[in-house]
Amino acid sequence: MNDPLFQALTIGHVTFKNRFMSTSH
Repeated sequence: MNDPLFQALTIGHVTFKNRFMSTSH
């Protein structure tokens, strides 16, 4: 998938998830 919007959403989701996991611990 080369959809820029999809990539932006995926990267944002991963970043948010990583931040949430880091804050959790």
